[in-house]
Amino acid sequence: MTFRSLLVVILIFFSPIVFSQNIADCIDAVAVCETTSINYEVIGIGDVNDLPINESGCLGDGGAGTGIESNSIWFRFKAARNGQLGFNIIPDNPNDDWDFAVYGPDVRCDDLGDPVGWTGPGDCGISNYNAGNPNDGGQTGAGNPPSFLSGDWYTPFLEVNEGEEYLLLINSYQGGNDSFTLEWTGDLVDDGLGNPLDCSIVVGDLGPDQEVCEGEVITLDGTSPSTTAIGYQWFLDTGTGFTDIVGQTNPIYVINNNVSGIYKVEVTDLDGSTDDDEVEINFYSQPTITPLPNPFYEVFDTDGTEDGFTIFNLRDLFNNILLNGQDSTIYEVQYYQSQADADANVSPIPNPDNYTNIPDNPDFTDDIYARVVTNAAPNTCIPATTSFKLLVNINQPPVLSSNFRGAYCPLSEIKIAENFTITDSDDTGLDFFTIQISSGYSNPEDILILTGTHPNITSTWNTTEGKLTLEPIAPATQILYSDLQSAVREVVFTSTNPNISGERFFSFTIGDAN
Repeated sequence: MTFRSLLVVILIFFSPIVFSQNIADCIDAVAVCETTSINYEVIGIGDVNDLPINESGCLGDGGAGTGIESNSIWFRFKAARNGQLGFNIIPDNPNDDWDFAVYGPDVRCDDLGDPVGWTGPGDCGISNYNAGNPNDGGQTGAGNPPSFLSGDWYTPFLEVNEGEEYLLLINSYQGGNDSFTLEWTGDLVDDGLGNPLDCSIVVGDLGPDQEVCEGEVITLDGTSPSTTAIGYQWFLDTGTGFTDIVGQTNPIYVINNNVSGIYKVEVTDLDGSTDDDEVEINFYSQPTITPLPNPFYEVFDTDGTEDGFTIFNLRDLFNNILLNGQDSTIYEVQYYQSQADADANVSPIPNPDNYTNIPDNPDFTDDIYARVVTNAAPNTCIPATTSFKLLVNINQPPVLSSNFRGAYCPLSEIKIAENFTITDSDDTGLDFFTIQISSGYSNPEDILILTGTHPNITSTWNTTEGKLTLEPIAPATQILYSDLQSAVREVVFTSTNPNISGERFFSFTIGDAN
């Protein structure tokens, strides 16, 4: 017999299925993705003579005058993971002479090349090149033979890598309408890790899961890459299990009703095998944004630098207002420096909880653009944006005035600042105020006392420092300038020393005098 080679497909089998078919053309190769033993019958070479030549690797003329093929069938399969695959061709008639060859990986029917592993005469790779096997029921294949007697009719296992696709030719050398069972073997079949074959060659790939906003039209394409697919059915699982989508038997399904769930297409092949692919599609409500009640947010520079810059925590300040009750685990606020960036959802402010303003407008304001996005589907939603301005004012200090010089009579009291005034262009009060005997202080004889009635102010005398502190009675409030002015005008100096002498000077301070 002349040397011949054929492409190998790997499947795992549990219960035999018998049927007749004539898939004799490479372009219509049976897409194999099931691990079940199947019986096949060959009838002729099909409509296309894929190997009209007299030699392909070690395969030679098929004995019918038509080139290598005489009565043939083609298979194709795709490896789901790396490993070792083999197969047995088990004749229904032990006297039949079956040849095979594997082509690939990833070759076209019009450019098959040589069989896998062929390097020249004497090394035919994955192809059978002997006449019919008189032993073990005439079996041939790739991998481990059923006994040592059949060793010459077996090639090594096929070593495959994930994603590689192969073509397998099986040919009856006698040219009769013969039949056989194809059985798959090898480590990938027995490793317990699931199907070693990638069924995407039977069923279309629906792609990755999608998270989208309501109103988005999703087109799912389950078209099988196999020319032998004969039927489609779509299913939907919204949380209670899959049910048929009635009437949806086309390879393409359009979702235009905002229904979330797991969509599945089941494809039936000409040989009766089925496979399916699933994809999860989740629809989210379009986000909304609530503008700030006052789009002009103004603060004073309180970081001590008085340079017009300060740090803002934009999230803490504005998120709750902008979201207005939307679930913060689904929706979030992004901040941008331009409307164009907000609309396109690009270049958001990288650290909005530690943002330093950029006063680049003529009025020293900073324009901030906010957008509410859906975390799972940020770019499929209608932009929900608003804008506001930040302004950092430099705090103008208050102006204090008191011009008094008087004579003190021992053991009496004297008001130290009857003409005291305080003015401030941008504030109406302060946290506390101190008056200190800054020069000439005699401890413990000298004392400053707040006299009169001042219901909003309390006073504390520090003997060690010679300092009187005025603070608001209510916590977390300020002393109004009008109340402070009245109080300071009624602060008196007194001394218990009958022989007091020298001069006393007083200092007024907003904050700590030291």
